[in-house]
Amino acid sequence: MEVYVENNVTGAGRWLAIPQNSSTLMYELIKHKLSSNGEYQLTYIKLDNFDIQPCVGNLFILNKKLSKYIKLPEKVQSTIYEYSFNNGITFEEAICTFL
Repeated sequence: MEVYVENNVTGAGRWLAIPQNSSTLMYELIKHKLSSNGEYQLTYIKLDNFDIQPCVGNLFILNKKLSKYIKLPEKVQSTIYEYSFNNGITFEEAICTFL
């Protein structure tokens, strides 16, 4: 899974793989100049089974939820995936609802 993170000040953006360690994620933000005093935003999430979707939440919360999601049994993952698809909501909204 990847999220597109954009710097609110410069407009620079980059796809970052998540989930990953929070300190590594912060390093990626700094390394790629995606954060200007913490002013960045998520714009998209890319998943294996979904088209690219809008993503607007907090990067670090989403990162933690995805860490939990990938540890779930496949049947539970499928349920969350299907819930998102069947209810016309984004995957981000679905995992935030369940996790």
